[in-house]
Amino acid sequence: ALDQVEVVKGASSSLYGSSALNGVIHLRTWEPSAKPRVLVTTLAESYGQPGGYRSMRWYDGPRGRGALRFAASGSDSTGRHGWVVHGQTFGDQGYRYGVGETSGRMHAKYRFRPNARVEWGLNAQYLSRSSRSALLWEDFRYGYTPLDSSATKTQSQIGALAGHLIVRGDRIKHTLRLRGLGINTASFLDSNDYSNASQQLLGEYLAQAYRGNWAWTAGIQGSASKMSSPLFSGDHRSANLGALLQLDYTRARWDAHVGLRYEAFVIDDLDVFRRPILRAGAHRALGRATHLRASWAQGFRYPSVAELYSASAAGVLQVFPRPGLKPEQGWTAELALRQAFKGRGGLKGYADLALFRTEFRDMLEFSFGQWANVPNAGLANFGFTSLNVGPTRIQGAEATA
Repeated sequence: ALDQVEVVKGASSSLYGSSALNGVIHLRTWEPSAKPRVLVTTLAESYGQPGGYRSMRWYDGPRGRGALRFAASGSDSTGRHGWVVHGQTFGDQGYRYGVGETSGRMHAKYRFRPNARVEWGLNAQYLSRSSRSALLWEDFRYGYTPLDSSATKTQSQIGALAGHLIVRGDRIKHTLRLRGLGINTASFLDSNDYSNASQQLLGEYLAQAYRGNWAWTAGIQGSASKMSSPLFSGDHRSANLGALLQLDYTRARWDAHVGLRYEAFVIDDLDVFRRPILRAGAHRALGRATHLRASWAQGFRYPSVAELYSASAAGVLQVFPRPGLKPEQGWTAELALRQAFKGRGGLKGYADLALFRTEFRDMLEFSFGQWANVPNAGLANFGFTSLNVGPTRIQGAEATA
């Protein structure tokens, strides 16, 4: 029931949060339809034999993956009540030894519009998944066989319930969104327990006002989470709170915006990290099909619970915790030109050239090395951990057609 995918390039940190530094991807599902709408699709794929070494060819018969998907939507005769429901069953035998997946999911949403000014709705989704995965391989001759022929078994369930309320006035729009999310995962490899469970509550209120060429958006967003796992040595809690204000101006061939967000983040009893972040951008239509855009924005990302507290093993190699990590923070800028074109026979397209630059302080990377010095421990002193790798610059050009 995917209706469209929107890729919004450029920093969106003032509206969507401090880590939306390079853009936003919206996955928009169907809206309730005036007439009943039903769609059923299938997927069937097969894996051939691996090339190269004969030792990699561990299976003889055909292997593959398949899926059955459906989606349906409709409304009542008045158009006030609308609904969408969709789901999928999926199975993958895999081309690697002992690695595969089966899953099933359902998503449903209900919308009620008593009049032209008010709308409220509910969304519910559930996913059940069983999979086997591997991190390390036997050696170069057995590239499709996990180390010791063992793979991590994972059973997971994810459920979410969300609701929204929209009230439209003459020049102002109020939006309230709430969501509860629960994840439960049972995961094992030999004697290692990777199981985890987490719960999250999220809320957002936005007010959008329009007057002449100006529009402003103000709001607050907040979330609270709890996560527990043997990997993280117990329970951990996190909280995030942000307040935002953004002004947009549109006139003739120009539009511009400036946004400010103040965000605070904390995990357990660590120091609260607070930062204001600024975002600005502009767009100019140079012609009917030629567009110039520029943007600059700040952002940061607080370390995750996994980066701070993960302590485990992958074979003889270890995963080391790093509770002293600092948030990564920086800015990004883009200057771009887009040219649309229309040819004969209804051919349409565009070309886009963008110059970009991003600079980070304390950028986080998951790194391999020797992080312990236990006598006679051998490879057990080596493994992975998260590190602040220092100043980082990413710059270049991107051409799209």
